[in-house]
Amino acid sequence: MASQPHTVNALALVHAPRSDLLWCEAAGTANPETNEQMTSNHLFRIASVTKPFTAVVVLQLIEEERFTLDTPLTDLLSPSDLPNNRTADELLILNDTPAGAEIR
Repeated sequence: MASQPHTVNALALVHAPRSDLLWCEAAGTANPETNEQMTSNHLFRIASVTKPFTAVVVLQLIEEERFTLDTPLTDLLSPSDLPNNRTADELLILNDTPAGAEIR
């Protein structure tokens, strides 16, 4: 992957504690303008790569019958989960109207 001409940088981490395995590898350039080599200490945006992981965890929790796809978010959040005395209904505002209770 890192050898492809359009790839600027890549980082991979494998952590398998049961197998006593910890492997990390970086490749490419951290800054194409200076040609600085990428290391595992460089920071970069992960963008939307976490969406599939979140979806898998949600589906696993559904499989464990902790909730369903139709469970309102307000049933899953307690007031202590929200910042600054906000309510779950304030998580979504549609046309100036709180609609967080509609989030499933």
